[in-house]
Formats: sequence, structure tokens, C-alpha cells
Amino acid sequence: MSELTSLVEWALLAVGLTYWITMSGIFAPARYLIASAGAFWEALIYCPMCTGFWVGCGLGVCHAHTFAASHLHFVANTFASGFASMGLMFVVIHATTGGSNPAYTQERVPETTSTNETEEA
Repeated sequence: MSELTSLVEWALLAVGLTYWITMSGIFAPARYLIASAGAFWEALIYCPMCTGFWVGCGLGVCHAHTFAASHLHFVANTFASGFASMGLMFVVIHATTGGSNPAYTQERVPETTSTNETEEA
């Protein structure tokens, strides 16, 4: 397989997996469950760039054996893949949705009411 084909394959996998995790309807129940674990997890699961970084790192680990000549190269390739995927998702999300995740506005985890709001009601 040529290097260009490998790059296109990697880009399609990165965008597809990130979209599937952060915006697809089929992953919505899992996304809601993960987001209910706390603000950190909510931000991570709904942010295409954040999730794209970790998807890229995973793809980097899967494909690093073809590039890495040493352990240092393996780590560098893994993080380079993560940052490249994050940048790719930035471009794709801003080109397609204007920079927002429509799934977040539809599935937002309801915040608990504070004691002040409860007392006033």
C-alpha cells in the first residue's frame, strides 16, 4: 500500500471513529452515560478535538509498528498521530457544523438544581 493510501485510510478512520463517538445517534446512550460521570467526562466525550486526540493516539499505536524504529519513535509517532487527528477534527468540525457539536445541545446532561433554586420554588 502506498503512503498516500495509508494517509487517506488513517484520516478516514480518525474522522469516522471520532464522529461515531462524539456525534452519532448509535453511540448516544453510551455518550450520555459517560457524560453523567462528571464535567470532565462530559467535556471529553462531546468535544470532537479532545476525542479526536485520543482516537489519533489509538490509531498511532495501531500503525506505529510500521514506522517506529525505537521506543522513542513509537511514543513520538503515537502523540504526533493524536495531534494530527485533533487538528483534522478541528478543520472538519468547523467546516461542517461551524465549530459546535449538535449532539451536545440535544443530549446535554441535566444539571442538578442547587439548594437556592429549590428553596425559592
